[in-house]
Amino acid sequence: METLIFVYDHQYPELWRDGLYAALKILESDFDITYHNLADEKEDNSHYDYCLGWGSFQSSTDIAIRSGQFDADKYALCIAGNIFAPEEVEKYDTLFYETN
Repeated sequence: METLIFVYDHQYPELWRDGLYAALKILESDFDITYHNLADEKEDNSHYDYCLGWGSFQSSTDIAIRSGQFDADKYALCIAGNIFAPEEVEKYDTLFYETN
């Protein structure tokens, strides 16, 4: 089974229940998903097939991923905020926006 780490920063994760949350629950049938909340300040030294971040450019999630904190073959960012990318987005294989 392929592995995916979902990186986010949420002070109250028990209150997070939206379409992205539901989509990740569906993906759990095909991926071994590790949920990594940056607010918990834990380290993760594992290797993953995919790293999916949830946050805007320059958010704590984006900064952690682009700094190399997570080891994965492919990187994606679900952009939940600003639409203007910084120049150094080559870290990401996929960028997509959160929409209704």
